[in-house]
Amino acid sequence: MLLKLENLSSHYGTVQALSDVNLYVDEGEIVTLIGANGAGKTTLLRVISGLVRPSRGQVVFADQRIDQLPPDEIVRMGIAHVPEGRMVFPAFTVRENLLIGGVNRLDQGRPREEVEAEMQQDLQAIFKLFPRLEERISQYGWSLSGGEQQMLAIGRGLMARPKLLLLDEPSLGLAPFLVKEVFSIIETIREQGTSVLLVEQNARMALRVADRAYVLETGSIVLEGPAKALLHADEVRKAYLGG
Repeated sequence: MLLKLENLSSHYGTVQALSDVNLYVDEGEIVTLIGANGAGKTTLLRVISGLVRPSRGQVVFADQRIDQLPPDEIVRMGIAHVPEGRMVFPAFTVRENLLIGGVNRLDQGRPREEVEAEMQQDLQAIFKLFPRLEERISQYGWSLSGGEQQMLAIGRGLMARPKLLLLDEPSLGLAPFLVKEVFSIIETIREQGTSVLLVEQNARMALRVADRAYVLETGSIVLEGPAKALLHADEVRKAYLGG
């Protein structure tokens, strides 16, 4: 088991955002978390990546408890978080944005030249996955389309060489043809050896690519199981699939 959340709860002041959440991700899986706005999905990812401290419970990654570690250490352990809204650096070029994703490797006691050569190899792998980024390598983040910014955000996350990639609403605001492309890339990422925990409001597409799924309502898991089974479950179809 790569990631395990046990009885996880989190509060914003007096407001409880998560309540006794139990969830796991195995190596080689795509696991999706669906739910309405305000259900706690983004908070859950932020707890895993160390941006929010849980008020109860624990997060275990690769057999090590991580819920009290700082975010940079969690990245070094192998978790990369691609946040909602892309958060690319607008005044940096595509190349600079991508290289920022790999800076966690520079302070691990390895020769700088060795790390930089490795990062150049990883850049080429990213460009193979996202050819449009190579075409725009010298363009600034602000000049990219929404779809290109999403590709850049995912590529930046992959530059950390994660074992687990956290994706928060990767299809938000994208045209339908780009949504299909993004989900195809998510499947490719898994095929290349990176597990994925996907938060997504496009429940139909998320359930089609995922192995397993959880439904989060007001901070609690109310349904879980194989993604294909949830895709055809009446309560999921009525609440999230429009029929």
